[in-house]
Parts: sequence; structure tokens; C-alpha cells
Amino acid sequence: MIFEDLKNKYPQFNITYAVPESYHQILKDHPFIDRIIDCKDVNKHNYRIVLNITHSCLKYEIMNGKNCEKNRSD
Repeated sequence: MIFEDLKNKYPQFNITYAVPESYHQILKDHPFIDRIIDCKDVNKHNYRIVLNITHSCLKYEIMNGKNCEKNRSD
């Protein structure tokens, strides 16, 4: 949900998601992620904005999940 909302609010942004390589196959067709990279390879100086959403996703879904009818984490 967080990626869809980011893309809707900032459609001009190119969203790069950094996760361990073992998750790349799962995320490869995500409609709101433009690029997936290994979290080991992140150089924060290469990006205008860097967000650590490690703990934010659960908080975000608790606040906004009621508005999502499909693809909920629960």
C-alpha cells in the first residue's frame, strides 16, 4: 500500500526499493516500484530522498489498511 500511495502522490518520482536479494524475485513485477536493488548496495548519496520504511510499513497499514480492499498484509 505504501508504494501505491507514494506513486499516486508523486507520480514523477522513480521509486527504488532496497531489499535483500532473496526478495527480488517476489517483487520483480510490483506495479509501483520502478527499480529493486540489494540493500547492501545502497549509496544514500545517489538518491534525492532516502526513507527507511523497515518499521513504518506496519504503522502505515494499521492507520490506512481499512481503506484497502485487496492485497492486505493480514
